[in-house]
Amino acid sequence: MKIPMIILFATALGLAFGSDVLAAKVYKWTDENGVTHYGAVAPQGNESETVDVRTGEHKPATDEVAKDDTKPPAPAQTTNKPQKEPEKSTEETKAAKKKEKAIRAQRKKNCEIARKNAEILRTRARVRINDPDTGELRYLTPEEKKTREEETAKSIEENCD
Repeated sequence: MKIPMIILFATALGLAFGSDVLAAKVYKWTDENGVTHYGAVAPQGNESETVDVRTGEHKPATDEVAKDDTKPPAPAQTTNKPQKEPEKSTEETKAAKKKEKAIRAQRKKNCEIARKNAEILRTRARVRINDPDTGELRYLTPEEKKTREEETAKSIEENCD
């Protein structure tokens, strides 16, 4: 019987003193370096906002806060450090540069292959290929050779600088 009575007494004390903590004013301000600070005392010389610790809403720090505040509440920040947005953009930039480098390398390979194919089509009278249907070697017809030359010219135009 003593243990439930102690738990009841501790809960009553917590509720009694816990409401004072929730009633305290918390101020939020940003210094000249862009670092967000929170404190129980409003800073001198800086604009600050009061933070309702129950809801997380921010309101201008004045003696009387207007009840008809039309601005939506700003998201609450819990750190005093500036956000690391520039690092994220540099990572994205590095990834974009890496992707661009890979694209350039692939275009260079495509250019080399297209130039070799163009040279073969231009210098040889008869060109043998593996037939995709049968898998056997056969010679290109003159029409097929002309079509391949046109395709190769387009590929060179697209991939070679």
